[in-house]
Amino acid sequence: MHSTSWKEHPALKHMDTQKLKWLEKLAEQTSVQKPENLLPFLLAVNSHAQKKGIRFTDEETDVILCVLKENMTPEEQNRVDSMRKMLAGIIKK
Repeated sequence: MHSTSWKEHPALKHMDTQKLKWLEKLAEQTSVQKPENLLPFLLAVNSHAQKKGIRFTDEETDVILCVLKENMTPEEQNRVDSMRKMLAGIIKK
């Protein structure tokens, strides 16, 4: 997808407006991150969002990652999938 076409993703149609605005900022900031900085960046963004009372459900997080991964190489997509699995394991503990 092109940088603005992710906004047309059908799965985002039902997302809260405040969350969509947050996602738009996230997409802008993520596009300039190096792949090796992506995990620390996303963790910091998540922490900041929680402090502002913005919480994403697991389903919303999956949609966000799906949208963000559309602009990534297969290697970057695999890295994101691996990080997601790792984080899920940490959270369950």
